[in-house]
Amino acid sequence: MRLIIEDHVFEKVRLFYDVAIELHPTLDEATVLRKERRLIDSLQFLTLFPEAYGFARHNETWRDAGFREFVCEDFHFAYTIRVLKSGERIVIVKDAVHSLLYHD
Repeated sequence: MRLIIEDHVFEKVRLFYDVAIELHPTLDEATVLRKERRLIDSLQFLTLFPEAYGFARHNETWRDAGFREFVCEDFHFAYTIRVLKSGERIVIVKDAVHSLLYHD
């Protein structure tokens, strides 16, 4: 199974950490890069067990779109599972938001 992470998901994670670095001088770039790498690595798990996580419950936009939700390191990720005409199944990560910003 293949994993596709939409570009704006990376942008949202990066924007959050850019602001965090500004607000917390002890947070350095190396730490942020390690955190981002762990997030990306954890998303790979979705290719093994994509149905293991339930549908989004708290974000109305995600619920309406029928997205599933995966949480890792205080980030919520919205994703969907698609089957291509070839029969290949893919996981598409559509959105991300940090728990501090997560609300309806």
